[in-house]
Amino acid sequence: MTDGSVVTQEVRGRTALITINRPEKRNALDRQVRSAFLDAMAAARENDAVRAVVVTGAGDKAFVAGADIGEFEGRSTVEQWRVMKAATIFDAVERCPKPVIAAVNG
Repeated sequence: MTDGSVVTQEVRGRTALITINRPEKRNALDRQVRSAFLDAMAAARENDAVRAVVVTGAGDKAFVAGADIGEFEGRSTVEQWRVMKAATIFDAVERCPKPVIAAVNG
C-alpha cells in the first residue's frame, strides 16, 4: 500500500480503503493531500463495486493532525481566502452516497 503517495486507495472486496499517508507530519492536510483525497473519494464514489469507504491515517501517532499550517506562510489574505473557498474533504465525504467510516488511530 505505501508507495510514496500522500493518499493511497485500495479496494478490498466491496470496500474502498483511503489512507492519508503523511505519518511524518501526523497526516496534516496540505494542498497535495486535499487534492489527492478528493480524487480518491471521487474514484470510490464512481466505482459501482464499492459499497462503503473507510478513511484512515498512516502511522500510529495521529489519524489527521488538521491543517498543515506551514502552508499558510507567505500567503496573502486573498490567497488564503481562495484556499478556504475551494472544495474540501468534508464536502467530498458529505456528498458521497456511500457510507464513509473513519478508522481513527492515535
